[in-house]
Amino acid sequence: MSDKPISVGDLVMVVRYMDCGCNLGNIGTVIGFARIHRDECDDCSTGSCLPHSGDGVRVKDAGGIARYPMEWLKRIPPYEQLKHFRSEELLRRDVKEKA
Repeated sequence: MSDKPISVGDLVMVVRYMDCGCNLGNIGTVIGFARIHRDECDDCSTGSCLPHSGDGVRVKDAGGIARYPMEWLKRIPPYEQLKHFRSEELLRRDVKEKA
């Protein structure tokens, strides 16, 4: 994962959630920023030991649009930013050099 700040358009994963864990592991795209107040789960209404009021982000995922505190999310970097990424051009060059 990456240490770059989360911004609009980023792919993120929910790595922390309320006691119920309903949305843990959800992956979605950040579509905006919002003020949020969260003291129970939107899905099952379970209360939380992780209440939050303040700044957050709006995330669109398979279930729709949800709001999360930034600290509950982890940014997933684009494939090109991963250390093991090798472009097709570099791979072709490596093959030619070995031949």
